[in-house]
Amino acid sequence: FVGALSPLAMELEQLAAQVEELQRRNEELGMENEMLQDFLERQRDKWDEGISTPGGAPMGKNVGKKAGRAAEKTLDRDEKHRIACQEVETLTKDIQNTKKTAEQNLDLLKALMEETEIRQAEVKRAAYEFRRDIVVGAENPRTGKTMAEKVLKYLEDELTTKDVYVRKMLAKNQTYKTQINKAQRQLKSKQDHDDLQYIDF
Repeated sequence: FVGALSPLAMELEQLAAQVEELQRRNEELGMENEMLQDFLERQRDKWDEGISTPGGAPMGKNVGKKAGRAAEKTLDRDEKHRIACQEVETLTKDIQNTKKTAEQNLDLLKALMEETEIRQAEVKRAAYEFRRDIVVGAENPRTGKTMAEKVLKYLEDELTTKDVYVRKMLAKNQTYKTQINKAQRQLKSKQDHDDLQYIDF
């Protein structure tokens, strides 16, 4: 009876190994199908126009109708390799673009944080000066009320300071625009000069 179980146990082990192999193969096919699906989605526009498939056969709209089931085929190793290489190249470009965008966003966020910190320091300084000059300094010692003239003078001084700053920034902006225009003219002149060098008289 024990001897009769031995072949059955061996058969079960073989079946388990076959199932495991089939599962592994299914996973591989699943990954291949996913990669091919991504590739087909990227190439759909080109193929709709009748451009060749990776294997070299035209992928027009009538191919499936004429060939029927004969059009269905398994990709060979070279075709899979070509598709995989294209997908790796596309994914590498996507990763590089994403990294570049992330770095730009990080630089922008850093600049915004620095600007926020500067603005926060300016607000703190302005609040301190207002308290010093107006809340405490402009108080009438006899009545205990804030003197309106000092408040007005403080506000006028602040507005004058802001106005000077705005004019300074506008002048700086105009200088930058002039420099940019000058650099663009020099670049255009250099490009025109380089183009003339290639003309054969």
